Amino acid sequence: MKTYREFVSKFNKELKKYLLKEERRYRKEFPQSIYLFTALKEFVLSGGKRIRPYLIYLGYLSAQNKRPKKEVFFTCIAYELLHNFALVHDDIVDNSEKRRGGKTLHKILGSDEREGISLAMLAGDIYWALANSLIIKIKTKYKKEILSHWFVLQNEVVRGEAEEFVFGTKGLKGIKKKDVINLAIKKSANYSFAYPLLLGTLLGERPSLAKTLFGIGQKLGIAFQIKDDLLLYEWGETGEKDIDVDLREGRMNLIIYFVLKEDPKILKLRKVFGNFKASASDLAKLRASIKKTRALQRARKEAERYIEQAKQEILSLNINHLIKNEYFNIINKILTRNK
Repeated sequence: MKTYREFVSKFNKELKKYLLKEERRYRKEFPQSIYLFTALKEFVLSGGKRIRPYLIYLGYLSAQNKRPKKEVFFTCIAYELLHNFALVHDDIVDNSEKRRGGKTLHKILGSDEREGISLAMLAGDIYWALANSLIIKIKTKYKKEILSHWFVLQNEVVRGEAEEFVFGTKGLKGIKKKDVINLAIKKSANYSFAYPLLLGTLLGERPSLAKTLFGIGQKLGIAFQIKDDLLLYEWGETGEKDIDVDLREGRMNLIIYFVLKEDPKILKLRKVFGNFKASASDLAKLRASIKKTRALQRARKEAERYIEQAKQEILSLNINHLIKNEYFNIINKILTRNK
């Protein structure tokens, strides 16, 4: 089996090869808009952890401990294209300016804001269509089940984004912990961890393992989302996200939930959380107030609880010990990072 680093190296080559082939085809069929495809190709190849494709690969090896068939890489490429489609739309919704150390696609394309947004959405949609055309072509025993999950996960991604946006507009009253966890599940846990593992398991033709790996992936995904929020609140920005954007938009997460439980006056008195017009100084005061609570520590403890549960379930899996070790390597690499 390939380690995470070895897989990413091979996958990036396969992804580039596929995109260059599609770019040539697109240039012949749609020469007037080829620059859209090229811009998104460069966006996709500019970086990214490739964690979702790797989890598909790991899910396959968990089910079938032998060299992956071509359908596995087709699915990995399709998932990465779908992920980048989601990133482009997410950046537009969040009005983000940075992605992978550079400008977001809608800030690169077009001569003004409206044109940039329109062109970026169209470019993202091109990759959404390519992802679907790839996944439909796979040949495997459980193709029907794979396609069913594939379209369900797309629905979840869009609904999760919509629900997060609505959370930011509904105010802070009546928020329950289970609502915040469910938001993390819909927003990223299933999409980033659970479904990739499930799809890989089905490609490996071991459906009896799919439900177990989906549950493990969900726990790891919740922990990943909490860790992601912790990094943002501890550092202020992570290269792609800015905490002030989240505070102005009233983005709900476990940290804010714990702040509300401990001292709801912090958010109410500041009149900053969810206020698009909040000043930089008010935001700085709010960030300082949040750090004085136990919210960060409580959120970190919650993430560690989910990680420990997932580890125990991985230990009980009836799979090759080398593959088990790779699960723990991924946990250490992705979920215990400091920035």
